[in-house]
Amino acid sequence: MDGMITEDGRLNPEFGGEREALYTGLNGCTVERVRISPGESYVFKPLAKGGNSREAWAYEHVRPSLPGLFPRLIARSADGISGQGWLLFEDLGPLSHRFNEGTAAALIGQIARWHALPTASFGIRSRQGPKPTIGEMAEALRQNEEEWVPYLEEFRWPKASMRSLIAEALELERSESVVFSHGDLHLGNYAMTAGGIRVLDWEHAHLNSRHWDLFHVLDLSHPLFPKTMNPGMRDRLLERYLDAAEAFGPPSDRTRFRREYYVFSSVFSLWLLLLIERDLRREDGVWPADKLEEQRLETLENLRQCLASFIILSYVKKS
Repeated sequence: MDGMITEDGRLNPEFGGEREALYTGLNGCTVERVRISPGESYVFKPLAKGGNSREAWAYEHVRPSLPGLFPRLIARSADGISGQGWLLFEDLGPLSHRFNEGTAAALIGQIARWHALPTASFGIRSRQGPKPTIGEMAEALRQNEEEWVPYLEEFRWPKASMRSLIAEALELERSESVVFSHGDLHLGNYAMTAGGIRVLDWEHAHLNSRHWDLFHVLDLSHPLFPKTMNPGMRDRLLERYLDAAEAFGPPSDRTRFRREYYVFSSVFSLWLLLLIERDLRREDGVWPADKLEEQRLETLENLRQCLASFIILSYVKKS
């Protein structure tokens, strides 16, 4: 591998080998597969200028507690370099990012493991992920009520009830303890391999609610990675999480946990709908309009389902 990467942090065009662009991140950096010879290939990930070192931190501090879950980190740029930072990973080969319940269940069992890690021993304090916190989303909805009321009219959901959920989300952020979070578990960031579930792209690792990672797996929509969720599957996967979490700590109040999840998911989905609408109005948007329309429909359906589940759970609790 000597000579593969230049001193300024780029793939050396004179090194040889076959290069394949895998994706370009929102930071404008393109991740590439580099085939050196049959049976020898790597994934090269350049970092944005001023480079996000959180992924390298996760490999150093978190990976030892989660053996087999991370792709191996082969090499990385030195800290404090003047050029562009980079990471070089093992190549897991072609990965399928199609959603299915079995893969989601395997992933959720691992989520329970990293949620149980003692965050104090890592020294991580950041609660900043790739999106605002659920409290910040709730506050934005509270201040921009006229933007989301039309969505609720489609479901015949009372405006006062949504105000109540927004208030609960604000209280949830103030009162809930935080856990170590991957931060960006959309469907493109995990896959089932011959060696089991693998989780990619830990650059947004931070502290957050337990519901953050779960929402990303169950109800976050993405323009490039569509999925279909239904109430039965969602409840089974939430139960899977609670079963797995009990292996690492005391039992949870399952009814309360599920109720809080539906509050979290409803507020996050409603906030996401407004973001999608803004993206649709932009002429220079990152995502194709047809993909955003599909994302909008998926998000609406997830919101409808979670509001309905919240009603059912509230009725059962009162009974």
